[in-house]
Amino acid sequence: MAVESTPTLKATVREAKGKGEARRVRRRGQIPAVCYGHGIDNITIALDPKEFDKLAEQQVAMNTVFQVELDDGETVENLMLRDYQVEPVTRELMHADFVAINPEEPLRVSIPIEAYGEAEGVKIGGRLHFIRRTVDVFAPVDDIPESLKVDVSYLMPDDAVMTDELEYPDNVEPAHTTDYAVIRIQMPRKEIVTTVAPATTAAVTPTTEEEMEGEEGAEVEGEEVEGEETPEE
Repeated sequence: MAVESTPTLKATVREAKGKGEARRVRRRGQIPAVCYGHGIDNITIALDPKEFDKLAEQQVAMNTVFQVELDDGETVENLMLRDYQVEPVTRELMHADFVAINPEEPLRVSIPIEAYGEAEGVKIGGRLHFIRRTVDVFAPVDDIPESLKVDVSYLMPDDAVMTDELEYPDNVEPAHTTDYAVIRIQMPRKEIVTTVAPATTAAVTPTTEEEMEGEEGAEVEGEEVEGEETPEE
């Protein structure tokens, strides 16, 4: 039985199915949706956008457990928002999937990571970079945390926060099997300026043929030729 704090949405059962019916529902200003999962058969419904906004008002909409009151008098309990599609231009909600969960079993959910404190690395010019903004955990329905808070004030340049370093509340277990970084301090890259010396060209003095012959002749005059004697005066 749902508790008083559980959000309740009102919806109309859709007998017809298919893309054509979904388009007709949207033309009426409603949102086509489907409920499926633990203990229920697939139920196609249509709901007013204002009803869906009740989920948007929740701090963690994707992890909110709610119920749907149908126009035939039936109430579908223990639902969670599994997925939804939005028109890329108008941002109009096109379709929603609601999954019924087993409240007796832990759920795998994505929890936002919330950083607090001013990191030492940021004080000297670094940037706090979120590698991942959520982390998956297993938690009972009543113990799903709104966020996982982490103190980043101790982080120095290039330091990181790992998933194994996060503090998980009681009854909440991390879903990962391999430790990985979720937050890192990034320092600005240093610009390396390389100065390239201008290319130098050896000076070449043009030489005429006469000058070349003269140089060769000078070299011959200074040499001794074997097999010849210098005549005596």
